[in-house]
Amino acid sequence: MTTAPPRGAPTAGLTLLDVGIQIPFTTLPYMGFVKGLPREIDEAAVLDGAGPVRLFFRVILPLLRPVTTTNVVLLFTFARKEFQNVLFLMPDSSTWTMPMRVFDFQSLHAYNYALVCANLIIAVVPVLILCLSAQRYIVKGVIAGSVK
Repeated sequence: MTTAPPRGAPTAGLTLLDVGIQIPFTTLPYMGFVKGLPREIDEAAVLDGAGPVRLFFRVILPLLRPVTTTNVVLLFTFARKEFQNVLFLMPDSSTWTMPMRVFDFQSLHAYNYALVCANLIIAVVPVLILCLSAQRYIVKGVIAGSVK
């Protein structure tokens, strides 16, 4: 008698794979943004008695909000549109991403366009809501992270 693998195991593996792939792409905007921060902000906080932990959480982290929001939107979009890793690593169709669901509507000789279009609308709405709600931070983060 064999036992089934734990239900969250493939999802956790795919999440770790996605995080590993996206680390370089999330690090670069942070580096560009932090290099552009004035050094005087750090010095003023240290003169006011802030230690390293307080300096980071009270001064630096709030300044990183635009870049963090940009990275969250990019990672969310990447995770929602992923196809290849899901195709090979997720055998259970209940954990598939939206592009895999669209792929699932395709049969050998027919393609139901009404179902595909409805599925695409459902796939786009969460990303659209996230992008519209974080639009001002996205623009600030992209601009700030791109300049030396």
